[in-house]
Amino acid sequence: MPGWARVPFIFLTAKTDKADVRRAKGLGADDYITKPFEPEELVVAVGARLKRIQEIVQVSADEFNRLKQQIVMVLSHELRTPLTSILGYTELVLGDAASLSPSAFQEFLLAFSAAASG
Repeated sequence: MPGWARVPFIFLTAKTDKADVRRAKGLGADDYITKPFEPEELVVAVGARLKRIQEIVQVSADEFNRLKQQIVMVLSHELRTPLTSILGYTELVLGDAASLSPSAFQEFLLAFSAAASG
């Protein structure tokens, strides 16, 4: 169950055969403690697993934030690039609008379109 992925799974059993240990590990056990056991041993095992899960969650969150920043940077650049071209062509047209021939004006419109298309 995906919702249980963060819950440590620790076998506490009287079975000590290596085959039982391997089977438990194969089923996804995080730890295997055999009876008799000291309560401190169980507390340490649970604490270690919970700490590890917190570390994994933190690393995942850091990686997610790093990827999110990269996406924002790439998208920002990709959005700015066409806008820079469009602004440049706009300044040229506005500066020379009165003296532009219809064909030159059409060339600027084609340049706007190409810049907007990326």
